[in-house]
Amino acid sequence: MLFSVAGVQLALADCFYKVKAEYLMGQIMRGTRIDPLIERPVMGAELALEFQPEASHQWMMDYNRASLGVAAAYLNLGNNEKLGNAFALYPYLNIPLVRTPHFILGLKPGAGISLVDRYYANTSDNRTLGIQNAAEPQNIANSAFGSVLNVYFTGAVTMEFPISKGFSLSASYGWNHISNGSFIQPNSGINMFNAQVGLVYFPHYEQYSLPEKTPSDRTYKRFSFDVIASGGARQLYYVDNKFFGIASLSVGAYYRCAKIFQIGLGADAFYDGVYANVNAGTADRTSAFKFTYLEESRVENCFRAGLSVRPELVIGRLTAGLHFGVYLYDPIKNLEPYSEAQKGPLNKGIFYRYDINKSDGWLYTRASLKYEVTPHLLLAIGLKTHLQRAEFIEWGIGYRF
Repeated sequence: MLFSVAGVQLALADCFYKVKAEYLMGQIMRGTRIDPLIERPVMGAELALEFQPEASHQWMMDYNRASLGVAAAYLNLGNNEKLGNAFALYPYLNIPLVRTPHFILGLKPGAGISLVDRYYANTSDNRTLGIQNAAEPQNIANSAFGSVLNVYFTGAVTMEFPISKGFSLSASYGWNHISNGSFIQPNSGINMFNAQVGLVYFPHYEQYSLPEKTPSDRTYKRFSFDVIASGGARQLYYVDNKFFGIASLSVGAYYRCAKIFQIGLGADAFYDGVYANVNAGTADRTSAFKFTYLEESRVENCFRAGLSVRPELVIGRLTAGLHFGVYLYDPIKNLEPYSEAQKGPLNKGIFYRYDINKSDGWLYTRASLKYEVTPHLLLAIGLKTHLQRAEFIEWGIGYRF
């Protein structure tokens, strides 16, 4: 069986690996839309294969002799009627920070896909989401998930304690996220902080020796430039049942500070078709979503542009980063919050105070993955957000100079 990550093929029969089984327990982060759905702690289990570092895989050595893992997780979300269960499959890195014969401390970033068995369409009580008749019992629909298929993100601090030949105890604590990136509404998503404890088995520990740290003889360019064009679709409001096109153009200049890290400055232009949707006034109303005060369909409302700072990790051919941007052109900022824009024109500067529950604000972020198919051709996926609120998923193709 072959696994290919970061441009490196791993043959299971030829690799040293650990098997990890862990019990999971945690809590969903509270928020206005998710509070009525939270009843009990999150509980579940995770099973993982963790491939041990090999000297022939230089990218593992670059990350302090990191391990590459593939995990399958089951989570009961603490409300069987509304939130149900989640199933996740994802690759991750376990990057050692401290390694001694009796203790290993590491960081575990990962991303993959998740499936949920309860979502809005099969938990709705056929009443408008969040609007209840005071005379009737409260029965809030599932506003967390609008679809069965979602993304899954994880970030954790891990610990491992060898206890016997080939066996170790493991523990970790970290953050997990499930959502569909606003592709299908409603999509508040959930954020969780979970603790995990379990047992690790290393089948061929006697034949394995940790490779010595050796300096890399790889050469890499100090400066590079990326141009990425992306597209996709999303919904604005679950009642509308409409999809709108999205697109973005991203240009970035990067300086490679080290083998595993680069920092960039970028310019971004975004098109979001939901903002051509009228939701104010009485004529030609197409949406009942009261977030942005849109009195008429104007194409210029669909465009935003800004500058971003882009720290990124380099893992072989894979680049993973979190971009932080500031809007320089944003007609939407003067149409939010809805209640204030309804009273009269707003005139905001580049930076201003805002409530993320009522306005997108001046800061945008992007969780970015780029894969180098050839030295110049890139495949990219990005999740654009405003703090914890997802706007859309970008599916892109690019060129690297």
